[in-house]
Amino acid sequence: MDERINRLMEPRAPSAFRRLAAMEALAKAGISVGLMVAPVMMGLDEEEMGLETMIARAANAGARFAGMKLFELLPGQREQWLAHVTAAYPESASRFRRVSGRRAPNEDERATLFAHFELLCQKHGLLPIHDAVSIRAEPRRDTAEQLKLFDSAKLG
Repeated sequence: MDERINRLMEPRAPSAFRRLAAMEALAKAGISVGLMVAPVMMGLDEEEMGLETMIARAANAGARFAGMKLFELLPGQREQWLAHVTAAYPESASRFRRVSGRRAPNEDERATLFAHFELLCQKHGLLPIHDAVSIRAEPRRDTAEQLKLFDSAKLG
């Protein structure tokens, strides 16, 4: 939910607040919506990650499911990424180096974080994304009306 971090991680993406507003509008229109939290950096504490805040706000906006993907750098990407964030946020360079680590998280660390995420989802009434398949079992709306939109559209 920190806009400064959002600009760093996804410079061209809409703000979290705009995404939540869109989510709420879609949910009110009867469209099943969910939250995908990505990229999540291992090494941040609970407050820095803000997982509960994001999940609670998404649930309040009408989300029905949530998923999470970890921030992972492939070999050779770490130094390039650190150079970028150091230029953008020189006062936080050492912190980014600490958080990004020199190794990928092990399976126990990953499992602990994902278990915590699923508990937060449960607390706020969201299905973990892998359990959200049942949401698709809802009857589909008649698409004939939607397809008529393409008849009159001038597609490039």
